[in-house]
Amino acid sequence: MDTLYLYWIYLLMLVVAPPIPLELFYFGNLLQKKLQRKTSETKSRHVAGEILDESKEKLWSWADDSVQKVIRREITYVTPRHQRKGIADYLLHLGLNFQDLKGQGFHGITSEASSLANQKLLAKHGYICIGKSEYNLQMHDGNDGVKVYFKDLRY
Repeated sequence: MDTLYLYWIYLLMLVVAPPIPLELFYFGNLLQKKLQRKTSETKSRHVAGEILDESKEKLWSWADDSVQKVIRREITYVTPRHQRKGIADYLLHLGLNFQDLKGQGFHGITSEASSLANQKLLAKHGYICIGKSEYNLQMHDGNDGVKVYFKDLRY
């Protein structure tokens, strides 16, 4: 009965209003769910952006007062298919010459790390955790949130 009623409304709309594709009419609920999922993804990205912004702002309160100029590492990602091959080690300081950076007045390198693997990588290369985001996250790898790391180039 409902399908027949919907079909009748659709036919009436064809006569009275501009044509609407049948799939939009019948699957409006499905489209609404897709829109809700997209909105949820947008909110997740917004929260991730807030977390990274917070980390960037708080860097200066977490770092030593004598730190005045830093280089910021942004997101590094290695696809699962190519992980455990040393690619992240290679990319970590690619193109950076520490002596040149010191000569230009940089005091250190900062990086936000959201994965346990990245946190271990940074620690292995002399980065020290100087702060943690106030957001309490449950990550898939057992990590509990975004941490800010700093590698001091002054010494």
